[in-house]
Amino acid sequence: MHFDWIIDQDDIVDPNYLVKQSMKLISPVFGSEDDRYKFKIELDTTKMVFSLLVVNSDENVLYGFRIRVSGLFNQLLQRRMPDFQNIENAWLRWHPVNLESIPKADGDGSGEDCTSESSPKGASL
Repeated sequence: MHFDWIIDQDDIVDPNYLVKQSMKLISPVFGSEDDRYKFKIELDTTKMVFSLLVVNSDENVLYGFRIRVSGLFNQLLQRRMPDFQNIENAWLRWHPVNLESIPKADGDGSGEDCTSESSPKGASL
């Protein structure tokens, strides 16, 4: 399965290239070809967190995803471990470090970090 979520630059940053505050963006539904598993991703700019939302799941299983974020300069993702114990823990904190006034998510969020590619256009998952 391959899924691209393209967020237009104007949807997420203002004319001064600052992240718009108090916004929630939700991806289209994606999942398995047989529709046994369906998901959405939500971006909450108040907490700067991407959350995985389970729309449909045939049974309790572990979900594994490869995620690449591109489009903004100097950004990284951080996930809380272990995210498989409870779907409420399945989130990624977003750090666009070149932007000012970035609010923090609840908790210290210790976990894996991964850097992303840089490009001036919109973000893509």
